Amino acid sequence: MNVLSTYCPHCRSRANARTSKEMSLTMREITFVCKNLQCGHIWVATLEAARTLSPSAIPNLAVKLPMSRHIDPEKLQMSLALS
Repeated sequence: MNVLSTYCPHCRSRANARTSKEMSLTMREITFVCKNLQCGHIWVATLEAARTLSPSAIPNLAVKLPMSRHIDPEKLQMSLALS
């Protein structure tokens, strides 16, 4: 099982995600707990989808994410037309 982890902003020890709450289709709040018992920091961070690198084959029209700047819109249109 994969565990979402990051580093504690105070002691720089590993911290694991304990809970996650969906705030919107593109954002979650995640509660992290520092594994250093001497530190004990618990905090909430946000995880947000920033941009699309490859379009979904089954898009949700309610999701509004910008395309990455590296995507050529003309090539994308041609590729979608061939599908």
